[in-house]
Amino acid sequence: MRDLFVEAIELVSDETAFAVVLAASGCTLNCLSVREWNELQNTALENAGRAKIWLGIKRVAEALDACHGAGLVHGTIGRSAIVVENGPTTFRLSGCEAAVAIGDPDLGSAARALGHTEVLSFRRDWADLGRLASDLFGIACDSQSSAETRYMMLDAEKQLLQSMLAPPVHRHVDGRAIIADIAAVAQELERIGASTDSILLAYPDRHVIRSEIPSVTSGAISPDDTNKLLQYVTDDLAKSTTRVARTAPRHCDVQLISDHACYDLKRANDRIARIVGCRLRSSDDRVQDAQTLVPQVRVVLNRKEAEAECRRAGHGAGSWVNLSGEECESNRSKQRPAMTVWYALVLSEAFSLLSQRFRTYPITVHETGEASRLLITPRVEPTVDAARAELGLQPAAAELAREMAFEDGSIEWTLSEFDGLGSGPSGVPTLDFDETTKLNGVQAYRFSSDRPINGFTPRYLRPKPDKGLLQAVSRRLASVVAAREQNDLLRALDDPRRVRADSLIAEIASPGSPPATLDASKHAAWYAITRGAALNLVIGPPGVGKSFFVAELIASILDATPDARILVSSQNHEALALMERSLKKRLTAARCQSALNVDPLSACKSDPLCVELARCCVVSK
Repeated sequence: MRDLFVEAIELVSDETAFAVVLAASGCTLNCLSVREWNELQNTALENAGRAKIWLGIKRVAEALDACHGAGLVHGTIGRSAIVVENGPTTFRLSGCEAAVAIGDPDLGSAARALGHTEVLSFRRDWADLGRLASDLFGIACDSQSSAETRYMMLDAEKQLLQSMLAPPVHRHVDGRAIIADIAAVAQELERIGASTDSILLAYPDRHVIRSEIPSVTSGAISPDDTNKLLQYVTDDLAKSTTRVARTAPRHCDVQLISDHACYDLKRANDRIARIVGCRLRSSDDRVQDAQTLVPQVRVVLNRKEAEAECRRAGHGAGSWVNLSGEECESNRSKQRPAMTVWYALVLSEAFSLLSQRFRTYPITVHETGEASRLLITPRVEPTVDAARAELGLQPAAAELAREMAFEDGSIEWTLSEFDGLGSGPSGVPTLDFDETTKLNGVQAYRFSSDRPINGFTPRYLRPKPDKGLLQAVSRRLASVVAAREQNDLLRALDDPRRVRADSLIAEIASPGSPPATLDASKHAAWYAITRGAALNLVIGPPGVGKSFFVAELIASILDATPDARILVSSQNHEALALMERSLKKRLTAARCQSALNVDPLSACKSDPLCVELARCCVVSK
């Protein structure tokens, strides 16, 4: 640990000043000559060089985390605080002799002594480290344009810099997580540095830039705005979802497939490729066997500019020769660490969609003599109940009885002939639940129908989809695609313990001990939440008591902190109503009226105790 810091040897003083004698054999970054500073930044032109810089930043991060662990705010992270020793990227942290203990009562005078740091906080230290890292890579804090003229960074690098520049405001900044992310980026750069370089250069044919690329943008960019068209293609290919087809069409050497378009390229030479075709991606463009494009692609106007960029990049310009084929096959198993979590998220979304099948109940429809009234009784299908039992669910008849017991008229029901996810034929009736009754000693449910049943034999009762299957699938797929770039979310889903809530929030709204009525799994979930993680997922099939568990948790917070204001949100009104009923049962009658405000449209602004139920997902369905 001591090799991360510049060691202070002694303190000397005279009548007018004092000084700290440091044991350092190198010099600080602000003392480097212009030539030395340029050499340091030129190191970033290659992946291996950037890996070394990131490892140097990791040393500073480890030293800073040690300071914070001791309750010290450094306050002056910058060029003057970093000493370079034994090579251009071996950094030590200095300036700790001016650090301020977080519990120091005289922080005002300490802040004046620290110089540029406006606010004394651990968060500001990490933001200053992010600015220093951007400075080392030649990136302005408000833009990355200066870096794009020299080399292209990996998406993981950009996201890491962004997270360092803007640490979370209302929760604890986990230094260990930042250090782990820096190490992962450095490892990835070292891995790809041996097999490929930072940037691949390409330029489009004239007909491609004049007609095909504008066509791909659907006319959003004018054919005359060449710079925007080139930037569009560069950005499209820079996404982490871009793939290299294992077999390219005959008229080209390499085919790149992005989320939006397909690009056909022919090699002009080893380091420059020509875009000979560009079109919108179609359903026939399968990427199942395609490989992830690891290097970044830079698209310029013509071959002359490509050759100039190639000379400027030097070793940073990659080769197109082995982009597909054997080299891609060797990279098949080299997935980004976050991808495992993303695929798990895909499975979770798929399960959430497919679980709607378990809200399709076998029934029998009985005529009542009234055109707009139906009487429905549950029907036993052994195959359906066997499938439900395999997943730990109640039989369909028992689950339907549970749903009807809590039905308050907020759900629109419909009938179908099949139990698939599709909405069935057009013109199916919409049913409203009226009451529970008996028919020949069997539990029955009376519904009102908006139209007679024509054209099909109703065999299943199910909630009516809001906007149909296509919209539901599209919405879920869009969520999955968007989540792929959210590294912070994926990291939190992978290990929620790494994302801790702010300790002050935990003190303000801390629940008490769990009720004895909860089972062992709910006790474990209760204690996990009270430990202070910022993200907690309570997962379970319908009917296991998720809504009851959350209601107990909220009531416990209100018991301990009567003036707490808690926002509870749900993706639909059914869960919203169930939560309201659970809270009303749990809270005393005197407190119910003032504590609950069920309003999906606006926030409660008057009640001192407020639970607002809005449109988001909290309780897993």
